[in-house]
Formats: sequence, structure tokens, C-alpha cells
Amino acid sequence: MSSEQSPFDDLAGLLAQLPEGDRNKADKVNSEISKKPNTQPMGLQNILQWLALWQEAELPTVGQTHICVLASSYKGLSDISVVSDYIERASKGRAPVNHMCIKNGIGLRVLELAPDVPHDVTVDWNERDCMGAIAFGMEATASGGDLLGLSDLAPGNEKQAKLIIKSCRDLLERETQAGDIQPFLQVLREHGGREIAAVIGALIAARSRRLPVLIEGWGALAAFILLRSMNEEYVAHVRVAAVSTVEQYDVVTSFGITPIIAECVGVGPGCGIALATSFIAGAVTLVTVPDA
Repeated sequence: MSSEQSPFDDLAGLLAQLPEGDRNKADKVNSEISKKPNTQPMGLQNILQWLALWQEAELPTVGQTHICVLASSYKGLSDISVVSDYIERASKGRAPVNHMCIKNGIGLRVLELAPDVPHDVTVDWNERDCMGAIAFGMEATASGGDLLGLSDLAPGNEKQAKLIIKSCRDLLERETQAGDIQPFLQVLREHGGREIAAVIGALIAARSRRLPVLIEGWGALAAFILLRSMNEEYVAHVRVAAVSTVEQYDVVTSFGITPIIAECVGVGPGCGIALATSFIAGAVTLVTVPDA
């Protein structure tokens, strides 16, 4: 047997080195909120503590928020024209998310993962190519800032996302050996596409930068749940912004996760993140605006 290290071994090394959050900053936020008169903001308090835990700022902020939509396609599942049309509209400021971003001062970027060359899930996806997509997804964090939003656009990826989520459930029910991430990475290789792998890379890179993340979309949810199934601490810096359908809501809540926006938001990639960011921005005033 060859002793050569596999690309997935490299990923395991990255996961083992993920930094912790800053508990002192989270405690400071809790202290600031407790000083406010006539407030019992338990839900908001949790969000603000989470934000402070992963930011470098002394107090939580969403002043520099960026949304990245990861665009890809699947052979036999995707209508590529839908992807190309969205990319064109977004580049010209005509997608729904553009208007929400402008209104809320949010940056927007579409990261293309060769949508014109559909990913074929019936062909064995080798580790090196899968890791290539993960590495490419790390570019989503290039703009830095205070908060990153990750969404996806890959028509047909609902089917692949559900396969990944079901496989994660099965592995968890079998009580996979603690710390053994290889079975989950094989699930990604067998069922995932480029945008799902790219979200994994973006989540890891964001954690390395101590950058909090909001997610939405089937592909992003699959990536999030896969990492979370390996170890919940891997995604401690991530919150689900919103869901698009009742089915997504049922999936998320079945894992004990509550989206920030409880109502279904089905108007296009990134829109749920923009709404959640606006909500968080309002919560931030609890600790950043002096009392009257």
C-alpha cells in the first residue's frame, strides 16, 4: 500500500488547525446587553455573542458584509441557461439580490465554478479534483470584511444535497468513530458537486480568518451539514440565514438548527442572507448605540 498522503489528508490537517473564537469578546457583549434597561433580548443576545466570538472588532459589526454566490451545474440535472442568465443579470445589477445588497450596503460576488462544463455525478470524482473545487471555494473569503454570506446556484443540486444529508444521517446513526472524517469526505466525493465542495472550502477559509458566515441554499446547507456531522465545532462560526422552502426548514430544524429568518425566502440566491444581515444590523444597535 502506498504511503503517499492523499489530498483529503491535507484537508484533515486544515480542519485540525481551525482557530477558536474569542470568548472574552462574547462575554463583553453579554455584559453590555445586560446594562440596557427594560430589555430581555435572549435571541438577539445569542446572535450578538456569536458574532463577537468570531470577529476581531471590539464590538460586533456588519459594516462590511459580502455575499458570494457559488455557481455551478450538473450534467443531466441543470439547465445551464438558468445559470448563465443569472450571472449576466447579477453582473448588470438586475438580480433580486442586487437590489437588496444596494439597499443594505452589502457587497456581492458570483464565483463561477465552470458552470458551462456540467459536473457528472455518475463518473468517479477523484480526490484531487474534489480538493481543487474546495481550494477554489476558499477564494470566497478574499474580500474579508466583518461577515460573509454564502449561497449557491446549481439547478438540480437539491437532489445531490439531499443524498449528502441522508448519507450524513446514516453515518451518524452508525456512530462513526469520533474524529474519522474520511467517510464524510467520501460522501462528498460520491454525491457532491463543485459548488458544494467550494462552500466547504469557503467555510474552512472563513474559520481560518475568524470570519463569521451566514449560509442559505441546498448546496450550502449540504456542505454545512456535512462539516457539522464531522464535528459541530467545525461550523461554530456559521449560522443558517434563511431557508427557501418548507422542506429546507424541516431539514434544518431536524438537526436542531434554527434559521435566523424563520419565514421561507424563495426569491433568489443571496436574498435570505441580505434579509438576515439587515436583522443582525438592527440587533447590533443594542451594543453599539449609546442609551438615550
